[in-house]
Formats: sequence, C-alpha cells, structure tokens
Amino acid sequence: MDGNTEGVSGSVRPGCRRGCKPGDETDGAGRFSPGMIIVLAGTRDAADLVHRITAQSLPVLVSTATGHGAAPYREQGIPVRSGRLDRDGLAELLWRREARLLVDATHPHAAEAHREAADAAEKAGIPCVRFERPPLIPDSSPRLYWVNHAREAAEKAAALKGTVLLTTGSKQLDIFAKRLLPEKGVRLVVRLLPTVDNLRRCRSLGIDPSDVIALQGPFGASLNRAFYDHFAVDVLITKESGGLPWVEEKVNSALNRGIRVVIIRRPAPVKGVPCSFDPEEVVRLAWEASGGSR
Repeated sequence: MDGNTEGVSGSVRPGCRRGCKPGDETDGAGRFSPGMIIVLAGTRDAADLVHRITAQSLPVLVSTATGHGAAPYREQGIPVRSGRLDRDGLAELLWRREARLLVDATHPHAAEAHREAADAAEKAGIPCVRFERPPLIPDSSPRLYWVNHAREAAEKAAALKGTVLLTTGSKQLDIFAKRLLPEKGVRLVVRLLPTVDNLRRCRSLGIDPSDVIALQGPFGASLNRAFYDHFAVDVLITKESGGLPWVEEKVNSALNRGIRVVIIRRPAPVKGVPCSFDPEEVVRLAWEASGGSR
C-alpha cells in the first residue's frame, strides 16, 4: 500500500492530536468527528457492515484503496476517503480522526493489508478487529485440491494438465503465466476484470486474446456453465474467498461437471488480531469502543 498522507514523527497516543487543527479531517459535512470507527473496506460484506454501523448513528469513516471503491459510499453520503495507505499513513489517519477502533474488512486474501492494518492500529494504540465472510465449504470430492499459495496452485495445475481456467484475478497472474504457458498439454484461460491494465498485462505475459475472459462478476450458474463448456475446462483455479452463493455455485458446478478444482486457502490470520464472521458482533465492538453499550 502506498502512503499518501503527511508523515508524523514519534509515537502516537490515542486522543492526542498534535498539530491537527479542527477541520483537517471532516465527516463530509465540514465537521470534525472525534472517536471515529475506521473501516478498511474492500468487499461487498464491508459495505453491509458499514451500513449496519451507520444505522446505529456511530461515527464512521470508510477507507478504500481506489476511487472506484469509494464511489458507492460517497453517493450514499457516507464519509469516505480513498487512496492506498502504508502502515504509517494509516496510523496517522487513525491519530487524526482520534479513532477508537480499526475494522479491517479488506479482501480475505489481502495478506499485506491485514498485516499493515494490525501494525497501524498497534502504533496508534487502538484495537483492531478483522471482519470477513464465513469460509467456503464446498461439496466433498476427490477432484478437489487445497493448496496454500499461488505457486503451489500453479504446480498442481501443471501436473493435472488440460485446459486451466484461472479465476484468481490479476495480482499473481505472472506466477501462473510463467509456469503454465510453457507447459506441454496445458492451455491457460484467464478470467479477470475488464481493465486496460489487465489486458495489457495479459498481452505482455504472452496470453492469447482468445484465452482472456474480461468481465466483471459475480457470475450466475448459467454463465459459469457456459464458460466451462465453451472452453472445455479441465481444471478450475480459485481462491477460498468465502461462502458466497456465487462462489459456492462456481466450485460445485465445476465439480459436478467432472472438472478438477484447485482452491487456494486464505492466508493465516494476523497473530493477536481477533477475527469475526458476524457483522453484529463487530457493531457491538464498535459500540463498546465508542464508550456506549447495547
């Protein structure tokens, strides 16, 4: 994550606003709002959580990595800022907002973001809680392979052979392209967001345009089946991103079609950071952090 705020030297104490003038940070209506709940948002589940928190009239600021991710919150009048923050930039944001709680609701596989959130909260002297959707529990099948990271997934796909449909996004695309494109008996088909950068990256890695599915999900059952049939998919690679209906359908429909499925496990949680699958539990923690009770 890239820092985009002014640096703060020395340690940070909660409630101490050295050099921060009222109005430096506002709630979107020009008012300074101390005691904020800061939510790092990166999923649909994060949006639901934010709405639950705002429904309780708790002061909240949403932080997203991109302007695209911030737009829906801004349109609804929810205080939001955008731009990637490193640990120090995030710690400064927590300090300026006199934050009481940091909620890490970024993507389950955003391991670096999880670590930096925990470090920033520790530096700011406030608690941090990880919020994510419940895990995926697919149908039991001998065609299901669990792996721990992208390189292991690429190796497993290379051993299985056939047409490989990669649905893990663009972040680690180079790992799969470098391992699978030269492999005899393997055809790599990738499904990713339809951005110019993604298409350029596919081209630079040597992925044929006919093997690129540039669409934004989520995808329904019929469309997934159409992809499997059109490309005669033998192997599906996906991430364990949670038990969302369309994720479970993607995996289970592939298994039912005889497709072998490689699932990359979530990264290990950050030590010392509690994790909750229950949004109401996080709302309760937000209330307690704000000095109230429910």
